[in-house]
Parts: sequence; structure tokens; C-alpha cells
Amino acid sequence: MKAFRIFSFLILTLLITTFAQARLTDDQVVFKTTDGKIEVSTKPGFHLNAEAPANATFDGLEALFKPLPKTEKLFVFQIPTKAKKAKLSFYVCDDKKTACEQHLKEISVSTGAAVEKPKAELDVISPKDSKKINFVNTADKPTLMIFSAPWCPACIRMQTEVYPKKDIQAVFKKVQLEKINIDLPASLELSEKFHVKAIPTYVLVNQKGEEISRWLDFQPADSFSKQLEHKIKSSITLTDLEQKANLGDAAAISAMGMNAYNALNCEEAIKWFSQSKKIVDLNYKLASEISCAEEKNQSVETNVTDYLNALQKGITMTLSQMDQYRWTSDWIEKLKEKKALSEEAKEKAKITISNFKQLLKDPEKLEEAFSESTMGDVGRFDKEEVLLMKSRLQGALDQPKEKADTLKALVDLILKKKITTEKPGEMLLAIAYLREAGDKEAVTKFYKELLAKSPKTYVYHEKYGRYLFKEKNFEAALSEVDTALKFAEGNEPQLYLLKARILNEKNDKKMAASVLDQAMGFDQINHAKYKRTVAQIAQLKKEISNEIK
Repeated sequence: MKAFRIFSFLILTLLITTFAQARLTDDQVVFKTTDGKIEVSTKPGFHLNAEAPANATFDGLEALFKPLPKTEKLFVFQIPTKAKKAKLSFYVCDDKKTACEQHLKEISVSTGAAVEKPKAELDVISPKDSKKINFVNTADKPTLMIFSAPWCPACIRMQTEVYPKKDIQAVFKKVQLEKINIDLPASLELSEKFHVKAIPTYVLVNQKGEEISRWLDFQPADSFSKQLEHKIKSSITLTDLEQKANLGDAAAISAMGMNAYNALNCEEAIKWFSQSKKIVDLNYKLASEISCAEEKNQSVETNVTDYLNALQKGITMTLSQMDQYRWTSDWIEKLKEKKALSEEAKEKAKITISNFKQLLKDPEKLEEAFSESTMGDVGRFDKEEVLLMKSRLQGALDQPKEKADTLKALVDLILKKKITTEKPGEMLLAIAYLREAGDKEAVTKFYKELLAKSPKTYVYHEKYGRYLFKEKNFEAALSEVDTALKFAEGNEPQLYLLKARILNEKNDKKMAASVLDQAMGFDQINHAKYKRTVAQIAQLKKEISNEIK
């Protein structure tokens, strides 16, 4: 694994759910129309999913009205003047969290009568129509959309470590909050409309749905609250900001570059950062150039030279010590993949290892080095991150004993920390480092603690299943995946693909092929968002077919 950087866990998967007849949550919703409002609640044993998208349209208009308040007990939709009919979309879960299902209701505003739409009409807005979506914010506040998913470690960290903080809660009161689970089908159009490529992504929009600013990945509470407060007060849209940037406004140019960087639009980021004179923007420009080159290298292997050149440029020009070190680690490893290291490359690796040793002795300099880098927040794992990069260089230099000693030091640091299931996102980060260090006992212990704490969620069953699969413990992996499927929340295609891979390794080829057919049976599987999954399914099916013959 490369340095444990900002995008280690950022994998965008927009999945789907199917709607069966006689569902668990059917007939468990209560509607009340009064004083120009539609109130939605549930019967005992069930609750509204406040994390999932919820909206209303009236009389066939395109504008989407959001509920306020939006809690597990109550959604309230404001009825526009003279409206006669409402169409509501929301999710209902049972309290045991065994099911979480979408409901679409047609409401007669005058009578309050609700009739569930037939199955054939339970369609998500087509991606091609996503630009037609408008926002109606009845709270007279900007909206902060938080795009996340249950499996995302950084999202979990935000939920458990950041959102409860007083300064964040204070600024959250100044926005209409929309938490969007990108795995749910109703989230597809919003994710596309706002070009969400990674999570967590936070997009602040005004009442018209115009973007003001965005942030990406884990955000420390103090800095996030201040930045969000500033953007709420300024309320300058991205369109306005671009106009100012085109007129040469330095602050606007820098802001446009950072917004593009947070949208993972490396080419657009390079364009703006190239015009900026801010010193820190040079580092982000170099990071964007490396990201663009890396993306092209991943799709076409012949672009490896461009990637290496981008890394070398970054190493030479960056003003960030930590960026220089991590890009050196990437450069050395990429060179080693192609051929034996030159004496010059070996010397650079040795110098960087020596620099790591010095940095580890000075906590203040270490903290400063990370704060000035483009890596993002690494939480309490700054020393572990440095040790991981150091071990990578030792591996490239064919120093097995030194590498083993470094990884042992990494494990010892983690095991000395107080890591508990009260901060599951942090525990998942610890697991990632422990896996790289090869400490199977500690990895298993942490996974089992997470499973014991939250047994009725697919997240930890799936993650542990993938780990067991890589460890070739196929029976145990299959059991975990089957359990994960009981609590799936829109990620069935990936789970079925994983199950098929396990069955294939167990030499149960026919069953594996059948499971792949199930994966391809989901209505939206051929959407562009699932292109990679479909390709992997097709490849595995071809391999299995050839072996059966």
C-alpha cells in the first residue's frame, strides 16, 4: 500500500436496492396534513431514515422540497400555496435494522390521503435529467449536503469524532443539513449533479441549489467549523467566484483551485493553481499534476514515464517536507516495479529513511510537516504513517530485517494506543496499518470487537469477509459475506461479486457463476457508476466458463 493518504478509503459505489412485494415496512407510516404542512411519522418498532434522501414535489413541479425537521421520528414538509397534490420520497427502517426500504407516496393535500405508488413507478430520476433538479429550502438557510456511506472510515470518524463537537453543532444550526447515503438509489441523481467522486464530500449550496463551496475527506472540527462559518456568511456562489477569478482576483483563483481539488478534478485544479501566486497553492498544483498522471498510468500502463516525471517534479519543487518524502517513496517503489534501482535512486531512498528517523524524534516538527502537506488529516497515526513509508523504502532497498523491525515498531505504537469501538472509524484506520504490518492476530481482534459492537450492519461483516478471503480462509469469509447480505443497503452487486470470488476459489464454479448472474440481475447494474463492477463480473464469469468447459 502506498502512503496512507487522503484517498485511501475513498471508493465511490452508487448501488441499488430492489423493491419486493409485501415488504417489512409497508403500512408502517402515518401521515397527517395540517396547517400547511405534511407530517410523516411511523408506527412503533419502525423509524424514518434521517440519513437517507427525502423530498417532496407538488403538482408535477420539478422543485424538490426538503423536510424540516428531519429526524427519525418526524419529517415535516411545507406545502406551497394552492398546491393540491404531493409526491413524497423517503426511507423507512425497522428498529432492529433488518430492513430499510424506500417509500414513494402520493398525498392529496386537501384530504391527507396517501396511496403508495405501484412497483413499476419506483424509479430513480434518470441521470440525464439530474440537471433539472432544483432545491426549495423552506428554512431560509443554506444547505450542507454530506455525501457519505456506512462503509467509509472517514465518514464514520466524522460521525463519531467531529459532528458531536460543540463548535460543529453550533454552525450546523445555521444550515439545513442533508446527510446523503450514496449507496441508496435515490441518491444517484444528487451524486451525479454535484460530481461526487469520493466520500465524504461536503457541498454547501444556497437556496437555489447553487454551489458555494465543498470539502473532501476527514475534516478536523476546529478548522471545518471556521471554514463553514466563513462560507455561510459570504454566500458567494461558485459561479460568482469563477467570474471574480477570471478577472484576476487572487483569493478567488485560489478558492477555485481548492474547490476543483476537492472535487477530484485534477485538470481544473491545475488550471487555477497555475494562476495562483500563493505559496501553498504550488504544493496543491504539484499534487494535482501527480494525481492526473497517476490516473492516466492506471488506465494505460505506457503512461508510467509521465507519472514518474510528475513525481520527480513534485519532489524537486514542493515546499512541503512531507509531500517530498511521500512522493519519493512512491517514485522509488514505481521504479522498483520496472527494474533494479539505480545507485542514485538507492541514495535518495537512504537519505529519506534517515530524514524519517530524525522526524520521528521531534513530535513538533512531525506535526508541522503533516500540517503543511497536501495529505489530509491522518488523525493520531502520524508516526505510524511515517513508519509505513519508511518500511516501503526498506522493502525497495531489499532490507527485510530493517523492514520487519520498522513494521514491528508500527504495531507496537498502535497497540499502545487506547483504540476502542467508541471510535470505530479510528479502529478501521488502525486495522489498515496493522494489515500492512502483517499482524493477523491484532487485525482479527479488532474486527471481532467491531462485529460484537455492531452485529446488525453489513459493514464489518463485509470488511472482515474481504480480509478472510485474502487470507484464504474461504469458509469463514463466505459466512461473513452471507451475513453481510442479510443487512445489505444497496451494495448487493459488490457483495455478490465477492461471494462469487470466494466460491470460485473454493472450486464451486457452478455456484459462483449463478451468484454472478444474481449480481447482474439488479435493474441499474449497467449504469456507468457500476462500470468497474460489471467489468469485473464479466471477467470472472469468462474465467469460470472457460474452466467449466
